[in-house]
Amino acid sequence: MYDQTSAHWVAHICDYLAGVGTAGGQISPSIYDTSQLLRWTPPPDPLPARRWLLDQQQADGGWGDPVMPRARTVPTLAALLALYETDDPHLRDRVEQGCCWLWDQADQWAAPLPQDIPVGVELVLPQLLAEARQHRLPLPYGAYTAVDALGSRRRTLLATQTLRAGTAPLHSWEGWGTVPDTALLDASGGIGHSPAATALWLAHAQRQGVSHVACDRAIQYLQQAAQATGSDIAGVVPTVWPIPRFEQIFVLYFLITSGLHQHSDLAPLLHEQAAMLQQALRPAGIGMSDAFMVDGDLTTTAGVVLATLGSALATPTLTRFQTNQHVFTYPGELQPSLTTTAHAAQALAHTAAGPRLQDYLLQQRDSIGTWAGDKWHASWLYTTSQVVLALQSYPPASPALQKAATVIRQAQHAVGGWGIAEPTTEETAYALLALHTSSHAPDSVIARGATWLADHWSPDRVVPPRWIGKELYTPTRLVPLIELAVLAQLTDRMAQFRTVGGHI
Repeated sequence: MYDQTSAHWVAHICDYLAGVGTAGGQISPSIYDTSQLLRWTPPPDPLPARRWLLDQQQADGGWGDPVMPRARTVPTLAALLALYETDDPHLRDRVEQGCCWLWDQADQWAAPLPQDIPVGVELVLPQLLAEARQHRLPLPYGAYTAVDALGSRRRTLLATQTLRAGTAPLHSWEGWGTVPDTALLDASGGIGHSPAATALWLAHAQRQGVSHVACDRAIQYLQQAAQATGSDIAGVVPTVWPIPRFEQIFVLYFLITSGLHQHSDLAPLLHEQAAMLQQALRPAGIGMSDAFMVDGDLTTTAGVVLATLGSALATPTLTRFQTNQHVFTYPGELQPSLTTTAHAAQALAHTAAGPRLQDYLLQQRDSIGTWAGDKWHASWLYTTSQVVLALQSYPPASPALQKAATVIRQAQHAVGGWGIAEPTTEETAYALLALHTSSHAPDSVIARGATWLADHWSPDRVVPPRWIGKELYTPTRLVPLIELAVLAQLTDRMAQFRTVGGHI
């Protein structure tokens, strides 16, 4: 950290910015979606994708990152089915290990279910269990009554809705859909921006003689989605795609919240990106892509970006997602998101709706004084940093921010970084952002964290997945820019600390 200037980090930011929002965005490979594709519409040579899938199995027998066991059930069960259905006896040991892991983790699905369960789990997990039961896999089927009940509620809601292409219910179509209606394909060529949903739709469509034109669109979608992972393995796909507006909005948001919109080298690039964002806005808001429905999180986060850069969204566009005291991401969702409400509170800070949302956020603190359990991210450091940003200019929140800063300082690992397991560059960036924003941390703490982050940052570093979809994933263009934004933001502060003789 001490060997670099802000210009060094800004140069990296400029390099990354050139690709933001292009080619549908970049995202890490998905165990679940790859497993489902191998089951339903495998590539001509499935062995490379199958080997990749086998390589993802953890030493404990399950699939997925161990930091969030509940997010591992769906990918583990899908991987088991993909391997079992090959009828390869050499894979039976792998299947048995996965079954044992599911038994060991079954109690995590006891009621009441938390807010941060994976996306669509109430639909796809019961479906996977039904398929496993058909194969007579030895699994703890009785442990999932709570998620079954939630799935029944979801299906009741779905029965009352008119389903259209590019809407949130279709993202989990593989958990409930059976009829390959061509009207469900959106402009991306896929179903619900979901490779798994598209793979099952395609399998049904090919069996039922649906038009070759529609099937070819779905095939092309799956091929393009695979390219977004950067794995160069046919059949290895992400958990969601395309995500160009998601990528663009959150990149701009983190650069702005780090104060970099005032940097002379970055300001023109950010205004150029913001102009593209403004053109993409629909009257109702914006979604993860131009082919997907608008959502409350991206619309309100875009509102923060555009207001900061001088082009505020109309208040009715922002408040249309508000219900009671919080803000929803999609209509009819069963678990609200703290960070969606935090982003809305930032966007509405100067309206009558703002204080009510801020009071709601204050009420959502956990017993130790931080914010956790968000449906879109596994780390409490992300959730807390977003709420801190939302409350920074709200005087009644000052004691809460001071308490949160204390907890964050105490959670710093001995090496200097932060993380819910081992320290990660991404989570360290969130911790530093929260501490810097709250102004309740000594420079020595921030200097240790920033030094660790700088020492461990490189374009080739391993980024553990922390974002929540149907499983944990990483938006691979976004995360480096978050880290770089924090490093660029803190360089001057650390230089001043060093000038006055500060020591880490």
